[in-house]
This record gives sequence, C-alpha cells and structure tokens, in this order.
Amino acid sequence: MIVGKGQKIEIEIAEKQEAETIELKEGAHAHITIIGARTLRLDVVLSEEGAVLEINGIFRGNADEEQNVILHIVQDAPYTSCNVRFRVALKDSARSRFDGLIRMTERATDSHARLSYRGILLSKQSRAMPTPRLEILTKRIASASHEASIGTIDPQQLFYLQSRGVSRKEAERLIVDAFLT
Repeated sequence: MIVGKGQKIEIEIAEKQEAETIELKEGAHAHITIIGARTLRLDVVLSEEGAVLEINGIFRGNADEEQNVILHIVQDAPYTSCNVRFRVALKDSARSRFDGLIRMTERATDSHARLSYRGILLSKQSRAMPTPRLEILTKRIASASHEASIGTIDPQQLFYLQSRGVSRKEAERLIVDAFLT
C-alpha cells in the first residue's frame, strides 16, 4: 500500500492478517492500529520528507494463545516521525514475541523515532519476549528512543480499589483495561 503525498489514513490490521507493506510519501500520515494480531510482519518505509507514522498495538492473550509480531520500519527521508506503542496483557500460558526495528538511514536527518513495548503478566506461566531495536545511521537526529518493560499488577493498586468496595476480579479488569488504553 502506498500512502500518497499529504494523505492521512487510518489502517486497522485485522486479527488474521499476517503481512502488510506500506510506503509513506511526502507529508503522508498513517495511523495504524493492531488489535489481537497473532502472527504479523509489518514493513513500513517513510520514503519522503515529513512522513509520519503512528502504530498502536494491543494484545490480550488467554489460555495458550501466542502472538508473534515483527515490525521493520525504515525512515529514509528528513523530518520524518515514527511512534510505535505496543501493550500486551497475558494470562494463563499466553505468549507474546515482539521484534521491532526502526532504522534511520543516513537520509533521515532531523527525524524522530520512538518504540515502546510494555507487558503485564497476569499469571506465572505467561511470557512476554520483546526485542525493541533502533539502528541509527545518520549523525543528526531530532530524537530517538526505545524501551521495553514487563511486570505484574501493582498490589497497592489492587488494595486501593478493593478498599473502595471493588472485587479483586473487577479491580484486576479495571487495571488491565487502563493499562491497555
């Protein structure tokens, strides 16, 4: 798919969709939402000046569900911007594997890149295995960052909600819903 000059689009990646390739032209803006994808390879090229990419991914894993996501994003023009935000909540023996790469070529001067993956584990058997990566080949960038964190529900948050009359199950649901939004 090619997003033309100055075009703004919203793309929703369906649960069963396995691959997508997107190119963003001058001033194009794409907002991609990935909800529940099990296996996905997403390749995006920001090929012309001023292209903007935003990706929001959400996965709720139950039972023995597995998620395998590979993102390969290339910023190949000046003044481009890329912001990737992935959130997963895993229970039972669910698994999430995430391999995200943002590559800023020599041409991507004065560009922004951010890659964030956060997971919350709701059981001892669930697993999150993120690999966020940045490859910066230009000497002049505006900003670049990547992060990954995995944890459990904060017991103090549970205590607070339960002290207000919310059941433990409902408190966990509220915390997970807030985490994923």
